[in-house]
Amino acid sequence: MTNTTLWAAAIGACVLVGTSALAADESGEIITPEGNNTVALGLYGGTGAESYKQAVDLGFTYLFISVTWYTDCDWMKSKVQQAHADGLKVCPSFATAYDGYGDEMSEFAKLHPEWLEVRRDGTKTEKGVQVGLSFGIPEVRRYKVDAFARHIRENNLDGIMLDYTRMFDRTCGYHPSIVDAFKAETGRDPHKISNDDPQWIRFRAKYVTMFVRELREEADKIAAERGRPVELLACVNPDPKECLQRVKQDWQTWVDEGLVQGVVTMVYDHDPNQTIEKIRIANEACRGKVWHMPMIAPYDWFLTTDELLLDASLKCLKTGTGALAFYRDDYIAKYQLWDAIGEVSRWTADDIAQMPINYVRNPGFEMAMENWADGGGTGIRRIEQPDRSRTGGSAMQVSGTGGLRQLIDRGLPDHAASLSVSFWVKTESSDLSDSLFIDVSVNAGKGKESYFRVPVSLTGGSDWQQVEASLPQDEALTINHILFGIVSANENAELLIDDVAVSLGAEPPGPADDFAITARQASANWQPAADNLLRGQTVIGSSYWEAGTEFDNAIDGDLSRENYGYGAVWVSQRPAENQWVLVNLPAAKPINRIRVLNNASQSAYRTLSYQVELSADGRVFRKVAGGTLPDNGETWTQSTFPTLTAKYLRFTGLTGYNLEYAVGIQEIEAYGPAQE
Repeated sequence: MTNTTLWAAAIGACVLVGTSALAADESGEIITPEGNNTVALGLYGGTGAESYKQAVDLGFTYLFISVTWYTDCDWMKSKVQQAHADGLKVCPSFATAYDGYGDEMSEFAKLHPEWLEVRRDGTKTEKGVQVGLSFGIPEVRRYKVDAFARHIRENNLDGIMLDYTRMFDRTCGYHPSIVDAFKAETGRDPHKISNDDPQWIRFRAKYVTMFVRELREEADKIAAERGRPVELLACVNPDPKECLQRVKQDWQTWVDEGLVQGVVTMVYDHDPNQTIEKIRIANEACRGKVWHMPMIAPYDWFLTTDELLLDASLKCLKTGTGALAFYRDDYIAKYQLWDAIGEVSRWTADDIAQMPINYVRNPGFEMAMENWADGGGTGIRRIEQPDRSRTGGSAMQVSGTGGLRQLIDRGLPDHAASLSVSFWVKTESSDLSDSLFIDVSVNAGKGKESYFRVPVSLTGGSDWQQVEASLPQDEALTINHILFGIVSANENAELLIDDVAVSLGAEPPGPADDFAITARQASANWQPAADNLLRGQTVIGSSYWEAGTEFDNAIDGDLSRENYGYGAVWVSQRPAENQWVLVNLPAAKPINRIRVLNNASQSAYRTLSYQVELSADGRVFRKVAGGTLPDNGETWTQSTFPTLTAKYLRFTGLTGYNLEYAVGIQEIEAYGPAQE
C-alpha cells in the first residue's frame, strides 16, 4: 500500500483549536464525574444481563435505569445492591411530568383530576402522550418529592436523573392556580398577553424550579441521614434558553443555584458536527459549576455503525466534557456497537487530545450518498468494499468525469492555521495524470472566499493509496464553512474512494501558492451538468423531520409521491416557521429564474409563505422571490428577476399550512439567463 503525500502531510499530528474545555472551574480543571484522566460513561438502561455485564466490564460510571412514572419496582433494590458491588452508580431516569400515558393515570391523578395541567386553549393534559398534574399545585409537588424520597431510601439509590422535569409544551401552565397567582403579582391577565411573553414564561417556569428546589432539600436530608451524597441529575436538551422558552424548564437556574450535581444533555443528532455546537452551548451553561455528560443515541438512523458512533463520541469528548452517555442499551445490542463503545471506554484525556476531529460527515459512505453531492453527474455509486474500510463497509465508485462534494458548516473551531485533507483511493486506470483534483473553498470572516485546487498524483498499481494534503488558513479569520470536493476530469477514470477526512490544525503547514486559485478560475473550473444549476449540489438546512426527508431531497429532481414523498421531499422539524435550506454552488453563476414545487405530501408538511434569497458571499443575501405556495404538490411556482451572480441560494419556509407541524418542499430549481 502506497502513501502518496502531496504536500506537508500532518493529519495524524493535527491539533484541534478553538475547542477548549468549556466545563472547567476557575483553576482550569475539567469538572467530570470521575475527576481524573478517564472518560466517565453512562448507560441508559442496563437492566438486561448482557448490557449490565458490558457496563461492568467496560468500567461505566452510571446506570440510568428507566422507570415508568413513580412505579415501585420490586427488582430495583437487588439491582442497586449488585451494581454497587460492581462499582456502578444507579440514578434511575424518572419522567417527572408524567402522571399517566394514553388512557391511563396514576391513582393520585385519578383522585385529583382538578390538578391536571391546563393549556392556553383550556384543554387539560389528561390523555395521549401528555398526561400530567400541574407543578403549580403544592400538593402535587409534595406528592412527587415524597415518591422520589421513598425510592431513594428504599432502594439505596445514588441519585435520580430528572427526565421530563418540565411542562409538556409551549402552551402549558394555564392552570387556574398559576394564572391567578400571576394576576395577583403582576396585575396582568395571561390570557390577554402573548403566550411567549418573557415575564409569563419565567413565572410558569418558576413552579418547575420550585419542585427541583424542594426535591433538593429532601435529597440533602437523606444525604445527611446516610452520610453520602444524593445526586440529582438534570436530563435536558442542550440549550437552556430554548428549554425555558419551549417547555418552561429553567435548568440554567438549577445549575446556578446548585440544585443539581450534573447535567445529562440529550443530543440525539444524526450530524455529529451539529452535536459539537449543541454541546458547546451546554458546556457554557455548566461552566465551573457542575459536570456535563452529553448523551448520544445510536438508534434508528442515528449513529448505527461503529465508525459513525466513534466519530460522534470523539466529537463530544473533544469539547472537554470528560463524560459521555449512550441511549440506549437495546439499540446498542441491536446494531452490535459494544466493541465501538469498548474502544471509547479505553480512551484517556491524553488520547483524546491527540486525536484530530474529522469534520466530514459520513466519511466512509456507510450511509450511502447522505451528506454528499455528486454535482449532477453520473457514474457515481456506492459499493461494498470490505477490504478497505475498518468496519467492512463501503466505498464510492466514480466512473468517468464527476466528483463528490460536501459542505462543512457546523462544529468548526473559531480559528485554524491549516486545513488538512486525506482520503483513500484505488484505481486500475492507466493514466490519471492531470485529471484528479482536490477542490477546497473556504468561506471565512465576513464572507472572504479562498479557493484551492490540488492535483493528485497516484503511483502505478491497483492497491489502495492514501492521498494527503495540507493548506494554509488565515488564522485571524473565523471559518464560516468549507466546501470540499474530490473531482475527476477523465472520462475513462475508474476510481474507488473511501475514508475521507478534513481536519483543522493550529500549526501553519507552510506556503501553498501553487494550489491557490482565484474566484474566476474556480468559476471556470466548474461547469454545471444540467441547466438547473442546483441539481446535485451541496445543501444544508435548519432541520429535517426524519430519515427520508433530508435537505438534498429539495434539489435531487425526484418528484415521486409514493409513501408521502419519503426519499423525494424535504420536510423540516417543528415548528413550521422560518425553516430553511441553503444550496452552495462550487462557484458563482448568473441566476435570473427560480421554480418551486410544494411538498407532495399532506398540508401539514407543506410551505404556505416562503422567500428565496441569493448571495455572492454567504453573508449578505438579497430576496429575489417570495409569496405563497399552492396547497398541493402539482403546481410549480415560477419567479423571474434581473440577473444576479450568486454562489448561494437560500429557500426559507416562513410559515407552514399547519404551524404545529412542518414546512417542506418537493423541489427548487434555479436557472441562468442562457437557459430557457
